[in-house]
Amino acid sequence: MKKLFLICFLFCFVWSPAYASEKQPTYELLHDTSLTTLHPSITEQVVNHYGYLKLYDATIITHIKRQHEGGFNFDVAVVLHTFEHAHNPPYGKETIVFNVRPFGVKALYFKHEGDATEKESKAISRRNNRGH
Repeated sequence: MKKLFLICFLFCFVWSPAYASEKQPTYELLHDTSLTTLHPSITEQVVNHYGYLKLYDATIITHIKRQHEGGFNFDVAVVLHTFEHAHNPPYGKETIVFNVRPFGVKALYFKHEGDATEKESKAISRRNNRGH
């Protein structure tokens, strides 16, 4: 009886299946993890440009470059689209390049491209300011 109990015990605990996934992370998971990590820095750059937190979506990583072979210093380029309220114009296309290191993220480059609505509202604003 003891042998039967020991065999059952060993079978249940020694040969139990592992629950860890053996699958490799997908591109989508790695992409989303990277964007989640960059989110505070992206938000900071949007606020620095507009002066307030403007909503954005459709963020994609367009380029990743390792600075030194075997190192953990990367330049990461992202492109995002900004908008007002419920996806209303003016729309902006922001390109930001970050340097990502183990101890932090630093913005290296920010480029803004506005849409026609934004350009028109800036032109009206300039005309109104000249008139006063």
